[in-house]
Amino acid sequence: MKCPSDRNKVKWSTGLFAIVCFLFFISCLLGFSNLRLFFNSPASTRVEKRIVVIPRGHSLLAVAKDLKAQGVITDSFRFVVLARFQGAARSIQAGEYEFNTAMTPKEILHLLVTGRVRSILVTIPEGFTIADIARALEQNEITSADAFLRLAGDAATATSLHIEGNTLEGYLFPD
Repeated sequence: MKCPSDRNKVKWSTGLFAIVCFLFFISCLLGFSNLRLFFNSPASTRVEKRIVVIPRGHSLLAVAKDLKAQGVITDSFRFVVLARFQGAARSIQAGEYEFNTAMTPKEILHLLVTGRVRSILVTIPEGFTIADIARALEQNEITSADAFLRLAGDAATATSLHIEGNTLEGYLFPD
């Protein structure tokens, strides 16, 4: 037979356990609501273009920190949680991306996983010389004219592309 003090301890323990479980449930609910709000909320309502380069081999946390530093997302930790929750932690692809600050973290993650990198259309008219092409690439902010001219005039570059000449002059066609 249990004494009255043992019954009170059991009631008190059961009540305490119920309160702890209730508080845990409320905490989980609030945390989930907070994450869901983050997943669907842009960093800003103003649309501002941001170019972010994701290097090959960058960790998920490093990517998230870069996105936060560029103002594309507001919280790198919650972005990491989103990526892990979506099963995309190891699927982010390297490249140069164009985001805007009105995109949601879910949209940003989708671009990173699908590899939708920034594309730039440059028209190289027939008859352009290497110097003309270099200027066009520099005007479109793809590379500096000097860097392009160095590579285009380099015999080792020509050899690596299986070109018999010492430069790329005459081998760059607008196909």
